[in-house]
Amino acid sequence: MRTDALSGRMQGRKILVTGAGRGIGRATAALLTQHGARVACLDVDGESLRASTEPLIDTPENLLIEADAMIASEISDAVEQTVARFGGLDVLVNNVGLSTRGSIEETSEQEWDRVSRNTKGVYLASRAALPHMRRSGGGAIVNIGSGAGMPGFPGAAAYGTSKAGVIALTRLMAMDHGKDGVRVNCVCPGLTDTDISRRYRRIEAEKTGRTFEEVTEKALSRYPLGRIGQPIDVAHAVLFLASDEASWITGATLMVDGGRSAGAY
Repeated sequence: MRTDALSGRMQGRKILVTGAGRGIGRATAALLTQHGARVACLDVDGESLRASTEPLIDTPENLLIEADAMIASEISDAVEQTVARFGGLDVLVNNVGLSTRGSIEETSEQEWDRVSRNTKGVYLASRAALPHMRRSGGGAIVNIGSGAGMPGFPGAAAYGTSKAGVIALTRLMAMDHGKDGVRVNCVCPGLTDTDISRRYRRIEAEKTGRTFEEVTEKALSRYPLGRIGQPIDVAHAVLFLASDEASWITGATLMVDGGRSAGAY
């Protein structure tokens, strides 16, 4: 646990993190808890949410909610549960997301529609959270985008489009709700060591006849810092944007991608 001057900077903040069962969402919920926040951890996979691999999530101060953040009634209920338990809502982290790979021709209409819910999920959760933030005088929303949405990469037509929508929605929400004291920002991770990224690298290895390690090495050749990101790398960026240190930042997109977006490809 950190013991420097910034440790505890989220003390008493009331936060909802969607997709908190694994990967970036889990690391983010744990880090925010470590810094003193009370965190409602939401995931559609209840078993993953209750797993004991990250004990900082499952504490008496926190709330575990098994729900689908992309269904209006369920995310609305989750926000209400959070407010009832904590007495308000200061920060929303829209982390939950769906992924797919393929060009336009390789993507079915059904898969396109499924992944397009990434933008809708941000809309639904934010719509439910904003009235509570407004009543308490403001707050912060941090959306999780992707390097697939900016600058993009081949074979991610549907996913990249949905995440580009999240980036655009971030800017539009920032303009609409600054007057309410609500800041809205976006974090765009590059290749991060999560279950999803490992699955797609395994698929790529099977398709191309290469090893998992070879696929990973090729991907890393596009990253100036030469390593895969870890969920905690992204979590620290979320912590910053949610904290008072970012009090004059809104409508921003922060690339957390080891330099991938700097032009290396």
